[in-house]
Order: sequence, then structure tokens, then C-alpha cells
Amino acid sequence: MVKFCMEEWSNGIREPAKLSEDVNNATFEAFLGDLRAWNALAPDVILKIRSKMYKKARLAAKVDTVAPINIHVAGAVKDKLLKELEGRTGETDSEEEEEEV
Repeated sequence: MVKFCMEEWSNGIREPAKLSEDVNNATFEAFLGDLRAWNALAPDVILKIRSKMYKKARLAAKVDTVAPINIHVAGAVKDKLLKELEGRTGETDSEEEEEEV
């Protein structure tokens, strides 16, 4: 994401680009592989470094470092959702969708 944004602003003026998995997935996978390899060197130390970087980035962006946890799916809503999911496989192309009213 950072690389994508930097490329949009590479000449000092934002030139909107299309953010798509087809175009950006290879870069993401390469960065993820590098991060995993780095983390494997010293997991405990790297976790502390990453946590510190995360907190500093959130502070610089003026975002709370600890976001409140809000539970929105509970009680009757949760029961209704579970009932709707009964028998579903997640293969939405093979499952009939209900029409919205």
C-alpha cells in the first residue's frame, strides 16, 4: 500500500492509479515474504520493533493507538445470522441468493 501511494505521488502531483489485486499482488507477496524472513531471524525482537513502529505510525497519523472494541453482532442478531448461514458453504455462485426487498 505504501509503495502504491508513493507511486501515485512520485512526481509531486497525485496521479490516481487503479488499486487492483491483479497489478499489486506480486509486490505484496514479495514484501510479505521479506517480512516473514526478517521476522524469522529473531521473532521476539522483531515483534517489539514492529509494535513500536506501528505505535509511532498511528501517533504520527493522529490515530488512537488502542482502538475501542465494539461488539455489533450479539443476541438476536447473532442468532438470526447463524440461522441464515445454516447449510451454506460459502460457494456463493452455487447458492441461490435472496432478492433484496
